[in-house]
Amino acid sequence: MAAERAAGRAHTRELIKHVESIKVIMNSRNIDKALVNVRKKIGCTQLVGSNLNRFKQSANCFFIDGNVMKCSLPGCEGFMNPMSYRKDLFLNHLYRKHSRNHFSEYLMLSFVMENGKLRVMNVDQLKIWFEDETERQMNTVPTKLWTEKVYTPWSLTIPDAVDSANFKICTNSDDFNRKFRDSNQTTKWTSVFLVKDSSGLAAVYPDADTLLELLKKEGGSEEITYIDVQQERFPKAKRKEFVELFETPKLKRRTVYNNLQMEVSHVKALKDSIVLPEFAREHCMMNELGLGNEPRYERYVILTQAGAFTDFHIDLGGFSNYFHVLKGIKIFYFVKPTETNLALFEDYFKNHRSEGGLNWFGNKGVEIRKVTLTAGCTSFMPAGWIHAVYTAEDTIAVSGSFFESTCIPMHLQVYEHEDNVGLDKLHRVEEFVRVHVKYLVTKLRMTVKEHNDAGTPMILTSKLAWNWKSFRKLLAFIDKIKKRNKRCITEKQFKDCQREEERQLDIQSRMN
Repeated sequence: MAAERAAGRAHTRELIKHVESIKVIMNSRNIDKALVNVRKKIGCTQLVGSNLNRFKQSANCFFIDGNVMKCSLPGCEGFMNPMSYRKDLFLNHLYRKHSRNHFSEYLMLSFVMENGKLRVMNVDQLKIWFEDETERQMNTVPTKLWTEKVYTPWSLTIPDAVDSANFKICTNSDDFNRKFRDSNQTTKWTSVFLVKDSSGLAAVYPDADTLLELLKKEGGSEEITYIDVQQERFPKAKRKEFVELFETPKLKRRTVYNNLQMEVSHVKALKDSIVLPEFAREHCMMNELGLGNEPRYERYVILTQAGAFTDFHIDLGGFSNYFHVLKGIKIFYFVKPTETNLALFEDYFKNHRSEGGLNWFGNKGVEIRKVTLTAGCTSFMPAGWIHAVYTAEDTIAVSGSFFESTCIPMHLQVYEHEDNVGLDKLHRVEEFVRVHVKYLVTKLRMTVKEHNDAGTPMILTSKLAWNWKSFRKLLAFIDKIKKRNKRCITEKQFKDCQREEERQLDIQSRMN
């Protein structure tokens, strides 16, 4: 037996040496290309090795593609990656799918892409790879194993949000408007709102099936980037193709797909079919400033398959957000943007992002509350809230982002956070400085000037005090920004703002 094992391992070494000598195979740019090249170049390996009398079969080649394993035999659709080595599983696959009734570990090669390069493994190396990959996935957000083994039990420990200072649970639009007004959110919006019956929010959406058809027919050839969640990839596809991927029957799925960047305002038929909630329209700074030609962030169509997890994050630039579910279930995990929580999150984002163990943000001991959105629900989230999202059922949703004027101080905090973590330009709001400069010059300055002309100190009411605070913080921010972006504001505009600040400070000083 020992001699046979030694001969078998020697034969496997010869097989690997043979494969590694073929540059076309080893230079494959991805695992799919490697499979094609292996089929072309080593369809028959019976003559490889010295013991020709013993080894009369060609090698069985298996390819690891994230959650899926495929063999090199024609027509193979693959099977779910078992994340552990079981000889019977590989034999059963060959027998059931390809009518092969013999399997030898010494005739088995496995292929995987590692850091952009193809690796060829024997069965012992494959066993070690499974162990290492299991450990990696258990400690990496949001891989398949982490989601199943870590997220699921963690989620059971998180309490649901209840009506409170931080969360407002509203039965309908009338309840929403009343709670928003009575909790002083018109001066400073800080609470997350959930509206269970969205029918009175003055929004219009197509039904879920109609929306999917529109996505295919109207601009369906447009290329988009989507997320292969469990395999941690960001492929591209035409929009129509992605919708078809989203509709893949559950029994045929090998991973989980998500799309968070499908903004459709530039497609007339889609734009016309979606009317934003009145609240989002009225509270949007871009609308208030008449910036109708700016890039839009108002109509995102979200298509997410069940099982997708999006790690904790802050919406870019401190955007506020509305989120309406047409079909499915989304579970949001919210963390209030206190100074302490923002500092903890910044450390996580800079130093431990995607780490799924003790360093994961969900394990930092911060107060987390769960909000579940089902079909017909709408949420409204103000700037800065840290949140993660799990999709419990295939979900079709419409969402939009907007700058909200009472959240300007939080916008500036988020902008500073993005600077601190080194967020690249592709993942920042390009119009951030331009929008806030215009709001300072045309809105806040004029408000301060009106009160200066009337001799009114802007500390008499909470609303006045908040406008004054926003003005001063934004002016200080622009003063810092213009040192590296001199064209963001003219010298006259900046001095006019400084003059009004000085006038108001003088008015307030005379009160004492």
